[in-house]
Amino acid sequence: MKCEFCGLSFETSECRNGCSGCPMSSSCKKIKCPNCNYEMYPDPEFGALKKLMESLKSMFVKEMPPSIAKEAASGAAELYNKYGIPLSLLKVNDRAKVTGIDTKDTRKLRKLAAFGIMPGMDVVVMQKYPAIIIQAGYTQLALDEDIAGEILVTLN
Repeated sequence: MKCEFCGLSFETSECRNGCSGCPMSSSCKKIKCPNCNYEMYPDPEFGALKKLMESLKSMFVKEMPPSIAKEAASGAAELYNKYGIPLSLLKVNDRAKVTGIDTKDTRKLRKLAAFGIMPGMDVVVMQKYPAIIIQAGYTQLALDEDIAGEILVTLN
């Protein structure tokens, strides 16, 4: 098995039950990564989790319809107004509202959701180099250029 957070490959026999302090621990199927203690289900196709991730995808991912994608070359400004601009294009101290996350990678969606980066959240760019640091609420996050480019925002 591979940890969805840190990437460590391990056997399920090496890890412990994920919900040791929870009253539901006797029936819980979660396990913890032996390296980072990230809780996950041993089977990525676990029914309820799969449904939850699909609903998160539909909430976070904003895909452009094909007809709009064709207009991208001529009407980029209109598209940015409608769908947002990548967070990576903002300057230090710019304030923006997250409008969507342009990725189909469920691991990235899960990580960003865990840190509260979701549509409607206000963010401030604190730093651009060497990493993009944003503040969302009381949380500051360091993002690489790729992930910051997938977070769509509109300026406040």
